[in-house]
Amino acid sequence: MEKTNLGFNYLNHVDALRAVSVIFVILFHLNPNLFSYGFLGVDIFFVISGYVISNSLYDQQIKKNKSIFYFYVKRIKRIFPILFLVIFSFLISYIFFSPLKGDTNFFLESAISSLVGLSNLYFISNEINYFFTDEINPLLHTWSLGIEEQFYLIYPILLISIFKILKGNTEKISGYLLLLIIFSFLIYYFEDGIIGNFYSPLARFWEIGLGCFAFFYPSISTKKKKILLFVLCFLLSFLFLNFQNKNIIQHSNLLTALTSFIFIVKFRDIKNTNFNLFIDKTCLPYIGKLSYSLYLWHLPVLYFFEIYFSGTKLYFIFFIISLTLSILSYHFYENPIRKLEIFDLITIKLIKNLHYIILIFIIFFVMGFNNLKIFNNYDYLKEFNYPEQKLQKYLTRLDYKHPNYLKANCNFENNLRRCFKNENLKNSIYLTGDSHSDHFLISFDSIDIINPYFHDNFAQCKIIFDILYNSKKLDFLNDCKKRYKENYEKIILTELNNTTKKAIVISLRLSDYLSSDWKLQKNIKSDKKDAIINNYQEFINLFPNNDIILITTVPESEAHSEKCIFNEFLRDKVDMKLYNKCHFNKSNDNKRYKEVKEILGKIASKNINVKIYDPYPFLCPLKLCHNYNKETDFFMLQDGDHLSIEASKLISKDLLIFLKNNYN
Repeated sequence: MEKTNLGFNYLNHVDALRAVSVIFVILFHLNPNLFSYGFLGVDIFFVISGYVISNSLYDQQIKKNKSIFYFYVKRIKRIFPILFLVIFSFLISYIFFSPLKGDTNFFLESAISSLVGLSNLYFISNEINYFFTDEINPLLHTWSLGIEEQFYLIYPILLISIFKILKGNTEKISGYLLLLIIFSFLIYYFEDGIIGNFYSPLARFWEIGLGCFAFFYPSISTKKKKILLFVLCFLLSFLFLNFQNKNIIQHSNLLTALTSFIFIVKFRDIKNTNFNLFIDKTCLPYIGKLSYSLYLWHLPVLYFFEIYFSGTKLYFIFFIISLTLSILSYHFYENPIRKLEIFDLITIKLIKNLHYIILIFIIFFVMGFNNLKIFNNYDYLKEFNYPEQKLQKYLTRLDYKHPNYLKANCNFENNLRRCFKNENLKNSIYLTGDSHSDHFLISFDSIDIINPYFHDNFAQCKIIFDILYNSKKLDFLNDCKKRYKENYEKIILTELNNTTKKAIVISLRLSDYLSSDWKLQKNIKSDKKDAIINNYQEFINLFPNNDIILITTVPESEAHSEKCIFNEFLRDKVDMKLYNKCHFNKSNDNKRYKEVKEILGKIASKNINVKIYDPYPFLCPLKLCHNYNKETDFFMLQDGDHLSIEASKLISKDLLIFLKNNYN
């Protein structure tokens, strides 16, 4: 075995890599559509963490034989003081300055789970999708800390034990470490659900382990390095040649982690590397030193930024605030705490009684926080003298998914909603699509000439998912395809054939599928619009004897209805930027609207049995379109693009006229 020196001085290229990773994450949170792969910055963090931790353990606990308690003290001093400061600052700011208190209990639960190193498991249990949240979750980024903290509990004990068993043979240690990395990656790669896959410590340890392996890499013999290099090249070739849609996220993570590994190993020797000398002259190492603080601060800052500057392009202010907080906390809070020796003594005593502390936290966590009601979800509205009657009305009339608002007797079987009103009526409707068919349920339910009607979300599985994919919705996509295949012939055709006169109503949020988030499958060679038209046609051809109704789109607002109500009623001075989002000029939405009409118009022109229902002019007859109309006390939208209950009921009047004009 070659003689190696595993120790290293503090390397600026590692800090530079930290800077790149935190910038990636911040850009992703600012604009997920523009910087869609910025989330991979966390993967870089994981690799760096494994590398630095291995060095610390090797230098302090193995070479100098210091107690493992000192390792945990060092980690605690590094992680928790600033974490506590950020969370405490956010909660205080949230209590006093946020107008949106509906998420209070969730934020409290997230805060506590973060402080005990369990936030990733908390987000799994609550099925919080990292990629799809309606609003900014200011503590969502703490999931990565949970994974690291769980790793820190196991790895030091494991490494020191193996080191003693193998009598310091670092080459063998590298081999065993590589096996653990492969095992963890296989768990990650074959995990079905994206949420569990993303937050699971077992499915993510391979990335931190890869950083650990980077530290021990110099101890491997030249011959074995060549073999490893060959395997690595084969793996990378496989990724590029087999970059299937199914595992695009896994591929991206692996490629990022391997690139970080190579970067760290390549530029390990700072004295002999021109690149490292160049890095010294940039600001990247300094940003890297701030990266942990910057990572923690940026999302809470962004939460308030979106509330008070929503829709603006003042991102420079956001960066300045986040960076300023990071600099101040790093120099005047983090570093002084690290130098406190008394803190070491206190922490060691705490660690020695850690089993009691953990037990208390587990009991507290298991009991749950649902009873921790510091605020009623909507008490903030009352504080601003919002009329109680109007408040209750607001709360009960928006949620289009609420089953209590359907007049018909409905039941569910195999994901198909079957509703019956009057058995003497022979007209029937099959309503299908995505969530933009859901919000028309009440519309059709309010029309007395229809019975029965059926509703599902199968159409999107057939029309959209056969040709498009979204790498962040793969679990949903695969499930959707499976449901359609299993239930279409068995349920839908049977139900529809048992009725005399039937119409197929298809409503999809086409503007979403036309966005850059959705991409054509590699085997589809045509234009995206043409591909969608062709797949619509394939679906329509399944119902040659039925009337087909295609619904265009409803107006969409940039602002959530909750923000609109706050802006209208609760502020002494109306925020005009937000006002313009809640009462937007119809011309601003014209491009999206025309695009959808154009696609559906082409489909209708080719099929004599296809008609188009367009609710947009009915909801927005004038140039100015209202999410909330104060004069009529009318909410058009439940959120930003789904109809409210009252809007869905209102549509039924126009829909009835359309049906009578086009059908007997």
